[in-house]
Amino acid sequence: IPAGSCGAGCRSTSGSTASAEHPLTAVYDGGFVLKPVDADKTPFSLKINSWLQARHSYFDSEGPNPDQNDFEFERTRLAFGGYALTPDLKYFFQLDGDDIQSQRIDLLDYFLSYDIGHDQLGLAAGQLGIRVGRWKIPFNRSRHTSGLNLQFADRSVAGVFFDIDRSVGVSLYGKTVETSTPVNWEFALTNGIRTNGVRPNRAGDVDRNMGISGRVYSDVLGTWGSDYESDIAWHEELAVRLGAG
Repeated sequence: IPAGSCGAGCRSTSGSTASAEHPLTAVYDGGFVLKPVDADKTPFSLKINSWLQARHSYFDSEGPNPDQNDFEFERTRLAFGGYALTPDLKYFFQLDGDDIQSQRIDLLDYFLSYDIGHDQLGLAAGQLGIRVGRWKIPFNRSRHTSGLNLQFADRSVAGVFFDIDRSVGVSLYGKTVETSTPVNWEFALTNGIRTNGVRPNRAGDVDRNMGISGRVYSDVLGTWGSDYESDIAWHEELAVRLGAG
């Protein structure tokens, strides 16, 4: 409901609105968010985000390769995420558009994450969860970093060469909570390595062998933060993260 359009039985604060029949607020918090006024009564939230990366390429060839001079949208993203039924059951899916792909719109990510440890076992939030769908399977730190937060426009050549990208599967993830420096971990069983976009084995694109991957890391000094290499937060003190995949 647009701000300022409230009628009887409706209230508006800080640009958000809610009605007695539909007790949701609409706010901006790192994205456009629909969330309940009473989370216990209406256990649902939705955040909508979008970003894009534009590129101009110019190449004056003196060899066999053709010249190049063009504009391109390398990444055009529209993402939806939130929780349903319980805050411990989160969903996420993301659409991607790319000028150079034959398929202009791709359903890039789609997965559910369930904090089963918190919801069913009485553990601390984030200590034990299960994920199912298609996502960036745990291995490469560079791939795990969103293109939105890269230090430069693209990932390094080494990061791309040793990359295993996305796949369809299931994983267990969590972190330790009893130590001053939590250890984060995730282990996945997927359709294979570099199988993003391929069909199941009955279609002939992949064999019957599953792929196994894992990643463990910990912030051993300071807080690494969520913006990774780009350091938008502008650390004034040293931060160190150690990990392996």
